[in-house]
Amino acid sequence: MTEKIISYLSNFITSKEVLVFVVSMLPVVELRGAIPIAVFQYNFPLYKAFALSVVGNVLITVPLVFMIDFAEKHFRKFAFLSKLMDKVMSKAYKRKGYVEKYEFLGLFLFVAIPLPGTGAWTGAIIAYLLSMNKWFAFFSISLGVLVAGILVSFFTSLGFLKGLLVAVSTLFVINRVASYFLDKFYKRA
Repeated sequence: MTEKIISYLSNFITSKEVLVFVVSMLPVVELRGAIPIAVFQYNFPLYKAFALSVVGNVLITVPLVFMIDFAEKHFRKFAFLSKLMDKVMSKAYKRKGYVEKYEFLGLFLFVAIPLPGTGAWTGAIIAYLLSMNKWFAFFSISLGVLVAGILVSFFTSLGFLKGLLVAVSTLFVINRVASYFLDKFYKRA
């Protein structure tokens, strides 16, 4: 499916850089697909693929977080779009438990783990469903996108097994550091 989307978009977008940037904004694909495409299909250096993909994925987070309530209100006026919203919201609702329990850290880790259905789009919908502070959600999702970009870059450059080892180690360190700071923060409050 990703290949069909990229093929379709390439009919309108001639710049490979812009295409990678746009692909990183798409739901489902996001930077998890954009980085490998940029490196393997377009032979971009990893730093260029990373930068384009992370910036694109963070940029789409702005309207997702700050305008989702507006979009839902207007989408509900049309039967087709209302059904689509119900479907999307119900999928996100099923994944909200982890985020609900750990708030900022939960949303950050949810977006940071590069698995299908755990990116900025789903994170923004979950933040909306939980009525999280929009700036809080934006910051958390943006950090998650940055870490997801790093992890996907590890997988892309090192191969699956070595990338998995580095990714698990990185997530462990991030979890420890985040837990330390959250403990400090909550003890003061």
